[in-house]
Amino acid sequence: MAKFNFNLRQPNFTDETPVHLIIRWYGNRIVYPTPLRINPKYWDSKKQYAKQMRSFPEYPEFNTMLDKLQSDAKDEFRKFQNDNNLALPTKREFKELLDIRFHKKNKEKENLIDFITLFMKQSKIRIGRAGKPISKGTIRIYMNVRDRLIEFQDLKSFKVDFDTIDLDFYYAFKEYLTVDMNYSTNTIGKYIRNLKTIMLEAVERGITDNLTFRSNKFIAGSEETVAIYLGEDELEDIFLLELSKMPKLENARDLFLVYCFTGLRYADVTTLKLSQVVCDEISLIMHKTQERVVVPFNHRIIKYIRKKYKGKTFNSLPRMISNSKLNLYIKEACSLVVSLQKDEEVSMTKGGKKSVLIKPKYQFVTVHTARRSFATNLMLDDVPVPQIMQVTGHKTERAFWKYIKVEPKDSIRAIKDLYSTK
Repeated sequence: MAKFNFNLRQPNFTDETPVHLIIRWYGNRIVYPTPLRINPKYWDSKKQYAKQMRSFPEYPEFNTMLDKLQSDAKDEFRKFQNDNNLALPTKREFKELLDIRFHKKNKEKENLIDFITLFMKQSKIRIGRAGKPISKGTIRIYMNVRDRLIEFQDLKSFKVDFDTIDLDFYYAFKEYLTVDMNYSTNTIGKYIRNLKTIMLEAVERGITDNLTFRSNKFIAGSEETVAIYLGEDELEDIFLLELSKMPKLENARDLFLVYCFTGLRYADVTTLKLSQVVCDEISLIMHKTQERVVVPFNHRIIKYIRKKYKGKTFNSLPRMISNSKLNLYIKEACSLVVSLQKDEEVSMTKGGKKSVLIKPKYQFVTVHTARRSFATNLMLDDVPVPQIMQVTGHKTERAFWKYIKVEPKDSIRAIKDLYSTK
């Protein structure tokens, strides 16, 4: 906790000398000049107050002013911690707050760009609604929003601040992201959505009362993502690849298959401990949702992988690698699978234009394809949706159905099976 004391600038002086406020906290020290002056002969250095002397009849008012100065300084320190999730201010930050409090410096009007920078900084120690720290990825998104706003302001000569975030700004900024940046609909939606989050925070802090961002026309658009799933036959082909002479690809392939047959996210497997595996089940709290789930761990391919890596790593699973490397290696491994060399068509809107992207299917495979494949294959095998949701952690069927990927040939399978018996 911070300590607040007073001392005299020149304690041995024979005339009036300034009173300094000394503030110490965790290795930091500020000597802050106050407007008060006193003759050292009237000063009690132990009590740090003016002595009660007839020759100094102003001592009651003087000591009251000392109390007020100390109380105001303590108040600024507490306010900073309350606003920053109990973080401690730097010496510069606290001195600026004292200058403003004691009218040595006018408080500058906060602008939107600076506020986003502050919001990013505070997000590093802020706890989100799910009860966990804000992720580095989310903070990076805030940084991207700030950078695009700065570029937009410079290139389009459009002043960006709290009071200019209106529908004119919305249409102009959206056009910039669409035409100049050639972003997809979902990327544009991400920028708008996070800008709305930042504006809401500013409103709740009382920095702005501009609520135009809540208009029904201020929309963060979205469309179905470019996503594929791998069917059971394709996963079998990946499993049967002979990769013993390519250890990096072999490890990545085996790690990818763990995701495919557990439905876990990248972060959940990365931190998975052997103690969380009991017999043929994994019990863990998901990083993203903080929900406890129990995941089956007994698919025959999983059993093979567990036996293969038993005792070789800290959790007897394939060696963990970064998300980016896993995406790179699994694409390379999948490129060796004949069934994944066939072209796949996906549609997307980019730069405001709807287009069809045609590439070999293996080029669309990512780490997240595994989780989507897990859920889709179980559904196609007639596992009840509520049971799948218990494993994947989806809270609503609406979210689940948006998540899975079913091809037309699969969606009519049940109807064909029914008609075949008629």
